[in-house]
Amino acid sequence: RRQPRLSTRILGGMFQSFDKSKTKAQLKLAINRLSLLRNKKRSQVDILRRQIKELLEAGKVEQAQIKAEQVIREGDVADAYEMLSMQCDLMIARFQVVEREKELVEDVKESVLTIIWAAPRCSDVQELRAVRDQLVLKYSKKVIESFLKVENDDPQRQVCNVRIVNKLSYQRLEPADISKLLSSVAQQYGIEYKDELVPAEQVTGYIPAVPNASDFNRSDGGEGG
Repeated sequence: RRQPRLSTRILGGMFQSFDKSKTKAQLKLAINRLSLLRNKKRSQVDILRRQIKELLEAGKVEQAQIKAEQVIREGDVADAYEMLSMQCDLMIARFQVVEREKELVEDVKESVLTIIWAAPRCSDVQELRAVRDQLVLKYSKKVIESFLKVENDDPQRQVCNVRIVNKLSYQRLEPADISKLLSSVAQQYGIEYKDELVPAEQVTGYIPAVPNASDFNRSDGGEGG
C-alpha cells in the first residue's frame, strides 16, 4: 500500500539547511536598509527638536517633555542601527569563519548573537530577520538559547554587544535625561529655559516602564525589549 506523500512545504521545512549565499546577500541588504532607516530617524529627530523649540517658546513644558522622550528614543534606535550595520559588516569580513567552523567561535560570536537578539526588535529591517533565521539553522536553536541564557542569568557575562542591547532595550528615562535634552534644544536655539520638569506620572501621555519579554522565543507581533 502506497504511503501518502508529504507536501513539498513540509519536506522543505524538515530538510532546511544553512544557505551561505543567502546569508551574505541578506547581510548586504541589511546594511543598506539600516543606513536608510538610520538617516530617516535622524531626520525625524531634527524635526522633533524644532517642535520642542516651539513648545518651549510657548511655555508648554509638559508637551516639550513628551517630545524630548521621543527624541531620545528615536536617537537611540538610530545609534543602534548604525552599530548593527557595523556588526553586519564585521560578519561579512569574517564570513569565512562562519563557513569553516561548525561551532560558534569567539571571532564571530558577538556579531552572531547580537544580530539574533536584535532582529526581532528591528521589525522594519526584515533582512535582519532573514539573517537571524539562517544563523539559527547554522548553529541550532539550542546552542543560541544556551548562550543567551548565560547573559540572562548573569548580566556580567555579556555575549551580545552591550551598547546595542542598551539602545534597543526599553528603559524608563531619568528626569535628568529629559532635562539635559530640553536644555540642549534651548541652547541650540538661544531660548531662555528654566529647568522645571513636571513629574513623569503627571504628564499626559506618560507610559510607565514595562517588563522585558524573553530574549529568544518572541512572537512576530509583540516584540518589545
